[in-house]
Formats: sequence, structure tokens, C-alpha cells
Amino acid sequence: GMDGWEASRRILKSWNTCIIMVTAEASDTVHERLKDIGVSGYIAKPALGPEFIQAVARCYSDRQAN
Repeated sequence: GMDGWEASRRILKSWNTCIIMVTAEASDTVHERLKDIGVSGYIAKPALGPEFIQAVARCYSDRQAN
């Protein structure tokens, strides 16, 4: 099957969109890997409503700046 990393790579190859991943592992290694594939942001589990809203707002703000 396809994991979230591969799905994100494929989506970002085809579309100019924002991807915010939810992960159980929040480390510098994960952060660097996400940046390398172009993911807009991530939220560490357990993801709470305010964290999700902030991540979406950052993504939207970054896209408006570019």
C-alpha cells in the first residue's frame, strides 16, 4: 500500500496545494523529511482543534505571501 509520505509526494507533483500531515512522531528528522518533500506543515498526535486551525491558518497565510 501507499503511506502518507508517498501520497504526499504524488499529490504535490500534480497539484499546487497545501498538505498538513498528522503524525505520531514529532522530531527534527520528521520535520526535515516533511520539508524535503514539500509538505506545508504537520501536527503531532494527539491533534487538538486549535492546533489544526493554526496549521491551516499558517498554510493559507504562506500561500497568500507567495
